[in-house]
Amino acid sequence: MLTPFLVALSFLTIIPCRIRKEISSQAISNSRAYYPLIGLAIGTLLLIIEQTCSYIFPSTITAALLTATLAIITRGLHLDGFMDVADGLFGAYKSQDRLNIMKDSHVGSFAAVSSILILLLKYTAFLSILSLNAPGKELTIVLVPCLSRWSMVLQLNLFSYARENGLGSSFRHEHSGFATLFAFVTVSIICLSFGGPLGVTLLIILSSIAFMLGKIMSKMLGGLTGDCYGATNELIETLGFILAVPLVTAGFLLPLNRMISWMPKIPVELQILFIAVIIDVLFGDPPNKLHPTAWIGSSIMWLKRLTPKSNTSRFLYGAMIAITIPTMWAGSSYIVGHAAMSLNGIVYVLVSALILKTTFSIRMLHKTPFKIKILLESGNLEQVRVEMSALVSRNTTTMDDTQAIAATIESVSENVTDSFVAPILAFALFGLPGAVAYRAINTLDR
Repeated sequence: MLTPFLVALSFLTIIPCRIRKEISSQAISNSRAYYPLIGLAIGTLLLIIEQTCSYIFPSTITAALLTATLAIITRGLHLDGFMDVADGLFGAYKSQDRLNIMKDSHVGSFAAVSSILILLLKYTAFLSILSLNAPGKELTIVLVPCLSRWSMVLQLNLFSYARENGLGSSFRHEHSGFATLFAFVTVSIICLSFGGPLGVTLLIILSSIAFMLGKIMSKMLGGLTGDCYGATNELIETLGFILAVPLVTAGFLLPLNRMISWMPKIPVELQILFIAVIIDVLFGDPPNKLHPTAWIGSSIMWLKRLTPKSNTSRFLYGAMIAITIPTMWAGSSYIVGHAAMSLNGIVYVLVSALILKTTFSIRMLHKTPFKIKILLESGNLEQVRVEMSALVSRNTTTMDDTQAIAATIESVSENVTDSFVAPILAFALFGLPGAVAYRAINTLDR
């Protein structure tokens, strides 16, 4: 856990971190989990500089120092990526030509002009924020660097990589869904805790802009690169500071309960279901070690080892397991939900959504069959057999193309019911404990 954090700290800042053991590709990819925290630390540093310099220098010098600090603390890494992207996107018309320009170490005219413009915009935004008399300007200085680092995590998870190798490719790994989810929960908590309505508004707007930037760059380049992530950070950071001016002026620092006063009009169950589906589509499943369904399976396997030998005892013992396992896990979900409700209604909705998400998987139903389709089209039958093992319980080592297609269709058809329709129906009828109980019963059947 410490290694990914140190990787994130050393990559996103100028701070040297000594990591004694060998860094795995998984650790590099998991470092994204801490990007919002690193952004929060950078924002806090900016706030300290702003509070200190405002007593010594005029706002013009303070704004210049804040702009310089952002460039220095990151070694100019993100700014360099922004310059490369500007040269690539505006310097050619074909994707490969653009990628070649971005890889070139020379600085073109587009890069020079764009870097000057974005630094001027950032300086002007800081100057405008410092001149505000409305409460909350300090919060924007802290929040925006956190949100800009989150935007890189969002793009890492949603868009494919344009090159087979490169700096950005080291940070991509197919088993990093939980790291992305951790980053999302972290940035959400930071925005709610520090920014309230202002933080939530910036999170929604800047995440949407980051997604649109990713779509545009992916279309123009055939995917994203490390330079694209850096460019996104610079653009989101600059836009965040610019947007903060009208938002703070408009009084978006109203109490949080007023901002969400409309939520009681929507049934709590629908709020939970909607958020759970969003989490699943964006982040997928957590790793097995952290997945409640895997915990249920482990508890079943442990109890199976204690199965008595006589037929009568086996029957009674099996009946006991069939009753105990669903009851135990459903009861646990009820206790956790009740504890969350005692803290706050929003906490209850978020915690319940996280638990409900673990009872179904929409993204897996799309991702795995689509991956098998791509592998079949490329003729990689051996890898198809490996991927098929995630869908079916039968032996896949001797499957041919036709059998793999038939098994995929059969499995997806079955899993639409098992992995989505049934748990959602159980949730609608019996609430969160019902969905968890269904997942436990379904796991017992395997």
